[in-house]
Amino acid sequence: MKIGEVLEKLLGVDRIKKAGAAALEKMSEAAEKRTSSRDELENELSNIDKKYEEEGGSHKLPETEKYDRMEYDAPSDEEIENKANAELESEKTSGIERIENENDAAVESKRLEAEAAAERAEKRKREVSDAYDEAGEKFSDDALRRGLARSSVAVNGMAAIGSGKAAALSEAAAEADGEAAAIESEIAALEIGRQKALDAFDIAHAAKVTERIAELTAEREKKIAEVLKYNNELLKQEQKDLNDRAELESDLATDELKRKELERELGESSDSAAAERAEAKYNAVRNYLLGMSKSEAAYAIRNDDIVRDSLSDRYYFKLYNEFCK
Repeated sequence: MKIGEVLEKLLGVDRIKKAGAAALEKMSEAAEKRTSSRDELENELSNIDKKYEEEGGSHKLPETEKYDRMEYDAPSDEEIENKANAELESEKTSGIERIENENDAAVESKRLEAEAAAERAEKRKREVSDAYDEAGEKFSDDALRRGLARSSVAVNGMAAIGSGKAAALSEAAAEADGEAAAIESEIAALEIGRQKALDAFDIAHAAKVTERIAELTAEREKKIAEVLKYNNELLKQEQKDLNDRAELESDLATDELKRKELERELGESSDSAAAERAEAKYNAVRNYLLGMSKSEAAYAIRNDDIVRDSLSDRYYFKLYNEFCK
């Protein structure tokens, strides 16, 4: 074989290899392009479904209603006791003040009475002393006029007057002391009465506090029961709403399946929106197929699920007749 023939043969093999590589590259680019186009088709079909679901809304159920729970921060036993005491604190204070004021007034009255008695006793003592002193002077003057100033008669008479004065003053002092002691006893009795009144008031006040605690506790228990009952009713209503919604969704899903099956059997839809959706999907799939060769389009129609599942029988066989025959 001549050198020229060998070179020509070698060059021919090289051209074949380059042509093959170019063909493979072109096929790879076409495959990538088809993959990209298929992804675009899938997005377009999804957007069509979203559009008609949003516009139609006939089968979209409203959101389940949310009910506001009743909240109640139940007070503790300690908080109830503090509240009862606080509510009755002013009454307690005024009650104690009343007892103290009444006792103070009574004691003050007795103190004034004691002062008056002491003044009367001093006045009586002065009067008794003055009376006996005057009697002694008269007796002494009379004895002097009669010349008996140094006689035993005069001496005994003055002694008798002095003894009478002393006895009268002692009696006046005893009466004053007795009257003062009686008043002090009455003051002591007032103090005992004061303490008894305070003790009785404390008992009555404690009973009121206990009664108020019982009332507040009953109110708390009643409120807890009301809140529990109300919230339980809400739970029942919410469960009923969920059950009704689930039942309605099931019914709608069943109706939708029946409608789609009927559409598939008839090849078209009586629902104008559904018909528009079907046609939009048909146009999207057809445009996708038009971007392929006829053999690729025929293969996609026969084997690609996205083509078959997106179309009704009517539109599927319409494309089949267009690209597969």
